[in-house]
Amino acid sequence: MLPRLTAGSEGAVTELSRAVFLSYASQDVEAARRICSALRGAGIEVWFDQNDLRGGDVWDQKIRREIRDCALFVPIISANTYSRREGYFRLEWGLAEQRAQMIARNVPFIVPVCVDGTPERSEDVPESFLRVQWTRLLGEDIPSFFCQRISELLAGTEKPTPSPVSARPASPAVYPRHLGRWLVIGTLVVILVAALVLKPWQLGAPKSAAVLEALPVVDKASTARSEKSIAVLPFADMSEKKDQEYFADGMAEEILDALAKIPGLHVIGRTSSFQFKGQNEDLRKIGIELAAAHLVEGSVQRSGKQVRVTVQLIRSSDGAREWSESYEREVSDVLRMQRDIAVSIARALQVTVEAASISASGAMNPDAYDFFLRGLHAFDRNDKAGLEEAINDFQNALQLEPSLARADDALALAQLELADDVYEQQEEGFLQARESAQRLLKQNPRSPHGHVLMSRIYADYDWDWADAKREAEEAIAINPRFGGGLYAMGFVAGYLGKWNEGERDYRAALSLDPLNPDYHYDFGVLLLGAGRYPESVAEFRRAYEISPSYAWSHAMTGIALLALGELDAALQEAQQESMDGAKRFALAVIYYSMGKRADSDAALAQLTRDAADRMAAQIAYVHAYRGENEQAFDWLERAYRQKDTGLPYIKEYPLLLKRIEGDPRYKAFLRKMNLPE
Repeated sequence: MLPRLTAGSEGAVTELSRAVFLSYASQDVEAARRICSALRGAGIEVWFDQNDLRGGDVWDQKIRREIRDCALFVPIISANTYSRREGYFRLEWGLAEQRAQMIARNVPFIVPVCVDGTPERSEDVPESFLRVQWTRLLGEDIPSFFCQRISELLAGTEKPTPSPVSARPASPAVYPRHLGRWLVIGTLVVILVAALVLKPWQLGAPKSAAVLEALPVVDKASTARSEKSIAVLPFADMSEKKDQEYFADGMAEEILDALAKIPGLHVIGRTSSFQFKGQNEDLRKIGIELAAAHLVEGSVQRSGKQVRVTVQLIRSSDGAREWSESYEREVSDVLRMQRDIAVSIARALQVTVEAASISASGAMNPDAYDFFLRGLHAFDRNDKAGLEEAINDFQNALQLEPSLARADDALALAQLELADDVYEQQEEGFLQARESAQRLLKQNPRSPHGHVLMSRIYADYDWDWADAKREAEEAIAINPRFGGGLYAMGFVAGYLGKWNEGERDYRAALSLDPLNPDYHYDFGVLLLGAGRYPESVAEFRRAYEISPSYAWSHAMTGIALLALGELDAALQEAQQESMDGAKRFALAVIYYSMGKRADSDAALAQLTRDAADRMAAQIAYVHAYRGENEQAFDWLERAYRQKDTGLPYIKEYPLLLKRIEGDPRYKAFLRKMNLPE
């Protein structure tokens, strides 16, 4: 049984220590009751009894004791707490603040929950409340991600997310973004992904240490810098409380997106430019790394309804300032401000542009925009709870501002990622993502994001390669500088075994986003399928050099090294893999190659116990490699029934399946997958 939830504030407390203390104003009692009910339904024992409300010294002592001994303190924040200048909940907040000062910052204690659109910038709350991420719960339904997060915090399996928070972590978490790593939201939302798939290797490859020494190195400056190339670096948060970093990052992303719509500019993708977040790198070095002749730096200062943005354009070759300007607007007018900044930058680069060519919505609900940016941050937590929270935030944004199309983009992507990753409710998730993508395209048939979303759904779920390719081509036709379209084309080519076409598309995508670990990783997958093993190793390694915890990168480096006959190096790489399923998968194959059958059996058994419902294709591939044909076909059929998103890669590992490809059932299975034999 998990620790109890203690209802405090103008409520009562349990006698149990190490509980979770829920603090709320009396006007928010219904919201508190809903939260308690949801937690109880999730298996967390909740104590909540309005009849036990008491005043006086005894009750006061109970409250103090419970806050002193509780495991988590959960304050409910709302317009009610903001409007009440006095209240017992404020005493509770003060007591929790005092205790927080004695607790290490990496130990979770304060877990703020806001039940309406009250922004953090307006709320008079203790400083410790602003150092961690707030959870927003609107409406009467309490989403499952909240209950899961509380459970994980109590169990010690999740660490608190600090605030201010970056809209994108430099090193994504180890959860897999497998099977559909297409840059759907372009420079707005980066799809953090890794492939749950095995690729071919050659058992008879020569074993030589010299092979490793000769591995090619990807040239970071291989893309020639155009005089009209530009990268937008993360903006600095200059707000008084330093709690608006997510907003500053969002502003930089939106300006980048606006610049990308201007003909004549070569705009480096957001994933690459944000690799330098928090680093004090020399601007000339950044320019070389990104192959960008110009860099945009800026800062954001937000206070109440006002936001002040200072932007400067810098020549990367010598660090000279080419243009600078400051803008001050109301938050509701930030979209027009972003457009104006993009137009000014383009004109400073002597690129002709009309402001009207960059669409900008009129005044918008600032709370909706805030939800949207918070959703981007939750998305970047890169786990199931984060995706569910992001979906909730994007839905809240659309509820307040139905015309916020970019929230529709992001909502569809989050729904698709939740379905496409190794999580439950895959079928429902794909249906929701399809509905969102179709709604997006109905509103704007020329949305490249919408077309790439549909391309991904056609490929990963429908296995309709023709329509997947058509949608990707449509995205490229609409915006040839949209890396997501090129990335999608590379994936479809890989699924069909068209290595030359895929290489062309991946290299084009990398010219737009040279430090995108997804692009390097998936280019490595394609090269592995083409049998170009040394180049494949180099690309996989580049992915984890950029993002050290990139899921599957070490495992697949190990597989590529195995193809080169470097068994010891392959094992060493696999053992460094951060994602457990990927690690078991690679070890099952590598141990078998080393003649360690018992170790291979153990790794395969663990993989089967842990991931039969989401990695059936990978289990089939291991059996095929081990020459266990009947088990291989049984697991392929199971993967087919489960709509396993690992199956589209089956054409990319012919050598892996060499022992079963002569079986008539193999070609029949390819036909069932609508793939060429």
